[in-house]
Amino acid sequence: MTSMFPVCGPSCYREKKIAALQYAKDSDAYEIEVHGRGWVQAKKEKQAKADADKQVSEYQKQYEDITAKAQPEDTDEVKDMKYQIERDSSLAAILNRLHTFFNTPPPPKTSSGWWFSLLLDAIITLFLIVIIYLVYKTFVASRMVGGKRLGT
Repeated sequence: MTSMFPVCGPSCYREKKIAALQYAKDSDAYEIEVHGRGWVQAKKEKQAKADADKQVSEYQKQYEDITAKAQPEDTDEVKDMKYQIERDSSLAAILNRLHTFFNTPPPPKTSSGWWFSLLLDAIITLFLIVIIYLVYKTFVASRMVGGKRLGT
């Protein structure tokens, strides 16, 4: 025979049910069921943004306090140093830009080697010689009969 209450009794069952309801209330499951995932996500983002804004405003206040206490005096030496730093940084930027424009990367290394390019050069040269011979034979040698040119 099964009982309405678990083995631990009615008080134990009540405590377990309260704990489960409290867990559901504390977790996002309850809010997801009631409002949906988008609402829960928006709520989390709003809370995170509020926390972050609070932290940022704290840091800004600390920064303003520090900068208010430490106001550097701009003497001629400091001005000269700032000018020199700006000049050096702009010169470095210009040189870097020129370096990227005028230095081309090296050509990629081929696995075929130098002998393959030499073979291709020889084949191209041979084809050019054959073409020049055929052009000469077709247009120049065919107009000559017995050592004299035809048509002139």
